[in-house]
Amino acid sequence: MGVDSGFVLLLSCMFWFLLRIVIWIWNKNFSFVKETKLCFLFFSFAFIYAYTIAPFPFILEGPIYEFRRQYNLIPFSSIIGSLNHFYIMVPIRNIGGNILLFIPLGFSIANMFPHFSWKKVIILGAITSLLVELIQLNMPLRSLDIDDLLLNTIGTAVGYLSFKLVKKFLVNRGKKYYEM
Repeated sequence: MGVDSGFVLLLSCMFWFLLRIVIWIWNKNFSFVKETKLCFLFFSFAFIYAYTIAPFPFILEGPIYEFRRQYNLIPFSSIIGSLNHFYIMVPIRNIGGNILLFIPLGFSIANMFPHFSWKKVIILGAITSLLVELIQLNMPLRSLDIDDLLLNTIGTAVGYLSFKLVKKFLVNRGKKYYEM
């Protein structure tokens, strides 16, 4: 028995909206742009949590669930292993999934903090990925993988670049840029 990622995201959404409503009532101040930025940043973290930490079986019984730390500290080892796998979904899920997982984070950090340089955004993404990997090191059925850290950081960079492209596109189209 485990916790479904969709369920974790649903609970996160409900918690977030209730919290923001309470804060809005308390402060009597509402900015749609600010709330949108905060919401996107929050959901970036919730999405990462739901797909890296939350899919965890809480009832661990039997010899298959004996706890042992697993880790890969050799760069590109699991990437090469995935690329050499006979089933095409393995590299798509491992490589593509790790990159896609952090794209919203790079986008939302750049959106929330437009004064941050690309280096700062990528460092924040790498730190977030490192924290996830360190947490997974201490979880049964999860592992620390240096390649996940590399791919997640690439995802953060892609998110940052996509934010800059969207911003440039909106400005070049003559649209009023709503302080993204």
